[in-house]
Amino acid sequence: MVPVPMKPAGNYWHCLRHSNIGMITSDDWGSYGREVPKDKHLTGKIFTQRIERNNLTLRTRIKRLGS
Repeated sequence: MVPVPMKPAGNYWHCLRHSNIGMITSDDWGSYGREVPKDKHLTGKIFTQRIERNNLTLRTRIKRLGS
């Protein structure tokens, strides 16, 4: 994976900060650490593994619908 540059991370948070979002989870990338407030940011592999697993499940189910 390629780390997200600081500008897109800042743009991402700028778009989401007015939404009712409890937490943002990510790997320990510096760009997110600089842009996302610490009280809204969770870092760790356990959080990103769950997200990636959910994404894989969704992709698999969508592919099966198209068959």
